[in-house]
Amino acid sequence: MSFSELIIQSQDFSAEYDDKLSNHLPMALFALHKVGASESQLIQFYKSYIINLEPQSKDSILIDSKNWKTFLGHHKYNSAYHYFFANELNVLGRKGCLANYLPLLIAGLSGGAFHPLIRLAYAVEIDSDWEVAEALSSWCMAYQELGSVTLGSSDLGIDLISAIKNLKKINVTHPTSILGENVYKRLKNASEAKSFSHFFQENRISKITISNLSELVLVMYLSTNDDFTALHFVTSVHALRVLSKYLENP
Repeated sequence: MSFSELIIQSQDFSAEYDDKLSNHLPMALFALHKVGASESQLIQFYKSYIINLEPQSKDSILIDSKNWKTFLGHHKYNSAYHYFFANELNVLGRKGCLANYLPLLIAGLSGGAFHPLIRLAYAVEIDSDWEVAEALSSWCMAYQELGSVTLGSSDLGIDLISAIKNLKKINVTHPTSILGENVYKRLKNASEAKSFSHFFQENRISKITISNLSELVLVMYLSTNDDFTALHFVTSVHALRVLSKYLENP
């Protein structure tokens, strides 16, 4: 069974499983395919991973342009959201749909620990509108805002890597324990910690670009000995780069 066939077959499964965990199946298949995995390796991974998954839901409600924001972050209505975005893709086209909805969803990109963001970028790279609709559906389900950010007022601030190092030093002298039952809950709790509250102002950071983030994530990932969580930072920034063409102000 080919990569394309496995991607289509993966449509049988819900975007989330086992109490709000993100379905990695299409993302992992795409990553394996891009690094040269054989067909037998793709099939082996597929068979081993689907054991964890749940079938697509069949929702009784109708989500439309008037109520789609009502259920953001509820981890419900996978198929209803999918149907809504599939229709929007049909009416607006992929470029129009993403240009319309990405600016509205971007504040909630931490939901699902960035997986909907990553899945959406991979969907664009796979060139699958079904995957685009499913990624947008998962983004709505997992939507989580971390609060507003106040940037510094000066362009003379230190670089982002140095700012992160300063944060690490502060944490050594004044340890902050970030708790939560999963990654995205810990992200939310971290955003509310005192050590982060004035991070941008104290370091006089007035602007962050995708280029800044790319440099930071590579430094962080290479310093962690292949840490699984740090890897998600790399793929998240890659996803932002892929999707930035749909944003007026990346």
